[in-house]
Amino acid sequence: MMNPMSMSQRARRLLKEWGILLLLLIVLHAFFFTGFVLIDPKPTRSLTPIWVLTGLYLVGLTAILIWFYRRTHKVDILPEYRFTLEHGLPTTAKVLKIAPTRWKIDRYRRLDFRAVPRHREYAMQVRVAGLNGSAYEVPLNAFLSGNQVPEKGDTILVKVHPDHPEVVVWGEKTLV
Repeated sequence: MMNPMSMSQRARRLLKEWGILLLLLIVLHAFFFTGFVLIDPKPTRSLTPIWVLTGLYLVGLTAILIWFYRRTHKVDILPEYRFTLEHGLPTTAKVLKIAPTRWKIDRYRRLDFRAVPRHREYAMQVRVAGLNGSAYEVPLNAFLSGNQVPEKGDTILVKVHPDHPEVVVWGEKTLV
């Protein structure tokens, strides 16, 4: 079973959103150019219809870009995982398997000029110490820097969704 929080799954969802944005922009431009042809601007006519059409175009473009921005920030993390990050119950888990994936975030500088180290995505299989005393295994993906990467057999802090114990996220902040 593929972990829905892996970057490969996130990339598919983000790519779908970019496709929807492209389609909406094509439709917006088709309406704009059709409207421009219909008003048939000539030097002797008033500029009011052209200004109205341009204003409608700018309102439509702004609405599409705001809609896209809000959708991409929601599609990055599924609602269950977002809830778990904020309100999850802390517990421990033992790392059974760990391997880096092909995804990484290169080193960069923030606006306050602090350097953020390179982070790689790691796919892990962990055994979570259940809240009711039983242990169970789940996949876990997290972006980690070099000093945060656990070894096989290490115990790590995770957060578990209160209603869905199969939803597990990394318990510590990973990106500075």
